[in-house]
Amino acid sequence: MKILFYTSDSPSLANRLIISEILSRTVEDEYCFVVVNSKKKAAGRARSRLRNLKRSLRKRFTKPNELLTASRLVRHCVESHIHVEDYERWPRVDVREVNDDASVKAIEKFDADVIIQCGAGILKPCIYEQCRLGTLNMHAGVCPEVRGIHSTLWCLYYGMTDRLGATCHLVDATLDTGNILAQYRYPYTPGERYPDIQSQIIREGANLVIQALERIQLPHEFSERTVVSNYFSTFPTDNYKLLHNHKYEPVEEPDDLKTKTKNKAVWRQTTDRVPSA
Repeated sequence: MKILFYTSDSPSLANRLIISEILSRTVEDEYCFVVVNSKKKAAGRARSRLRNLKRSLRKRFTKPNELLTASRLVRHCVESHIHVEDYERWPRVDVREVNDDASVKAIEKFDADVIIQCGAGILKPCIYEQCRLGTLNMHAGVCPEVRGIHSTLWCLYYGMTDRLGATCHLVDATLDTGNILAQYRYPYTPGERYPDIQSQIIREGANLVIQALERIQLPHEFSERTVVSNYFSTFPTDNYKLLHNHKYEPVEEPDDLKTKTKNKAVWRQTTDRVPSA
């Protein structure tokens, strides 16, 4: 199978683990990297960040930052499982922007069976439709019930622990709503800490991508139902202080959260049938 990683020059911890696991465990496949070069963008962002630097430095270094400490614990735990980070032996194409013409041309030239979204950005149809089997994304949450970012923190904050987990799904036109190839629900026990939960979810998420690569090649269909869905964005540092002080027990009730109804389509294997005459 021809697998294309659509990533950035600074992939996240979870995406580094996904790439490492695939390169370690599916050695018979053919790989290519298309890498969005974010260095020029980073220079531009640095100028805008400078305006807030003086204000944030005092707060950061005079008060403990529990969320930063927790993130470091997660990184320390997960990085011990990353065994492959030298990608030089595989073809690589550097591009300037996600979804640009250079990306499209590189994907068309490689003729991928599967694209794996590994932090390139929000994809357009010109990218995720350019492969034979589909484009995969790993979301660190049970979707589409929980969409967006920092899902684990929001689920703990609102006590939605039945939605802790990870999902590998096909990319479609909306965020975290694509057909689901594999899903993991974290077996939560009251009192567990965020760093331990998130580390396990990231590791299981990488395993889901391996499982999805196998499932997508089998005869299958998707069983559909509707679910209630929440969308979350950045989790504030002050919220983490509250969560930490509550010993990771719920801080607020989710009753007032805005919800939407989303379709949930889950993979199931079928058998090959000989067409009737």
